[in-house]
Amino acid sequence: MYPDPRRPALIVWRYLLTDRITGPPARVWRVGELVDDLRAAGFALDDAPSRMVSNLLRTEVARGRVRRVGWGRYGPGTIPGSTRRRIRTRARAARAGAAAARTDDDLPFAG
Repeated sequence: MYPDPRRPALIVWRYLLTDRITGPPARVWRVGELVDDLRAAGFALDDAPSRMVSNLLRTEVARGRVRRVGWGRYGPGTIPGSTRRRIRTRARAARAGAAAARTDDDLPFAG
């Protein structure tokens, strides 16, 4: 689908973040938690991951899918059912692709 499944297109990054924020469980997320979640899923982030996440979420806030709750904190917004299904489907596919592309070097040290 993409040359490197660990670095998807911008819209897929947005879908990944929106899917995580809107749940389940739907709750308020900090930017740092979202960065950690993306790394744990196997995605390769840029040098400034917090900036990347907040820039991507700016578009979702403008669309009303995510709401900004405070400094570096985001919560779920309102998403129509068909849009929610499309976002979840593409986010699941991206997570599966990133997990499949993971190498042994990407796994955390467990010793």
